[in-house]
Amino acid sequence: MNNFVQAIDKMYEYRNRTIILALTGRTGSGCTTVAKILSTEDFNSLDLKTPKTYDYLDAEERKQEIIYKYMENNHWKAFDIIEGSAVILSFIFERGYDELINYLKISNNNDNCKIDNICEVEEELDRIQGVFTECALYSLEGNKIEEALKEKNKLKGALNGIYNFKAKNALKEMDEQIEKVMK
Repeated sequence: MNNFVQAIDKMYEYRNRTIILALTGRTGSGCTTVAKILSTEDFNSLDLKTPKTYDYLDAEERKQEIIYKYMENNHWKAFDIIEGSAVILSFIFERGYDELINYLKISNNNDNCKIDNICEVEEELDRIQGVFTECALYSLEGNKIEEALKEKNKLKGALNGIYNFKAKNALKEMDEQIEKVMK
């Protein structure tokens, strides 16, 4: 019973340290601007209006000062940005190079989804095939999650590897390459 209580306490601890915020909107709605603001590392770089410190007109002005002072005292934590395209590309990497090529060939035979320059797309994918190979090293399919959960540091290392490799490097590179080919 004690282990069960400890496990629940640990889950709540993780929950209290994690915020997932999804920003969606039409082009020009300000999602990218808000994301850049939220990813700012230094609180003083946020260029916020300094709140009143006395003579409050209402409770909101007092709350603003309290929050501002709290955040100013090293409580600001920058958000990490994970773009929707990075999530989509991570699924593509998880499925693998061969499955992507097969999907593109099948899609190209469909009248509703013709890719005019399919040969160029395949050539570009051939050039970055190593990215798929590298991503396979960080796959979380099958029992790998269960095995990693047994050792907390192993899981943390795996997740950091996935994030650092996929989200920051490979996905951006692949996104740029695909965009180049599709132009």
